[in-house]
Amino acid sequence: MAADVAVHLLSTLEKHRGDVTCGNLKRKRGLSDIDAFSLSEVDVYAFISALKDKTISQDEFDDIYQLAVKDLVDNEEIDTVRRDNGINLLIARNAQISLGCRLRLKLSSIARKWRLEFCTLVALFLGYTFALTKIRRATAEKKRVKELVKYTIEHVRERMVESMHDPTMAPYVIPEQIRDNALSDIHSSAKRQKLWSRVRSVVESNANIQLKQLEIQGDITDVFEWKSS
Repeated sequence: MAADVAVHLLSTLEKHRGDVTCGNLKRKRGLSDIDAFSLSEVDVYAFISALKDKTISQDEFDDIYQLAVKDLVDNEEIDTVRRDNGINLLIARNAQISLGCRLRLKLSSIARKWRLEFCTLVALFLGYTFALTKIRRATAEKKRVKELVKYTIEHVRERMVESMHDPTMAPYVIPEQIRDNALSDIHSSAKRQKLWSRVRSVVESNANIQLKQLEIQGDITDVFEWKSS
């Protein structure tokens, strides 16, 4: 009879621990494992006592119950904890867990184990992608600057040739006009100015280009002019 009571008692405690572990019973945040997985001995006793045969007296059942608890403790299947308020708690060392829950817990354990490695790989991939994007952007910008420098210098030279055949044609060009024509596809004024500053720096260092300041329509304006040989 004590063995039968022990089976019911252990099953009750292991099922409770399994329900908490699998999330079937919500665990309060900050609750210790002992408080989460245990049951009050008063509640356990009341539940098991309700299952006893009516032919067994309560005193006789009490002896059987105590023997069952002692047997489970001695076999290290359950632990007893006594709180300061005098309440005894019973806690199973193992849990009854379904196959589906075991699989979910296993997957969760694997996910936690590999989370750091996964995050590291993601960070490396994102870093590589970001660096590659910057390199490609810098390469494309360098190519664009080179093309714009060539375009600007040729435009200045052509203007000088045109002015020689047409006296009404000014022999110079205004840099900002070239900028706006050549970079019309870039709508951001900040990006356009950033790119053009690189182009202008190279153009001004060219031996064939002369930077002048002329008064045009009442304003002092920078102009590019081809140096006459």
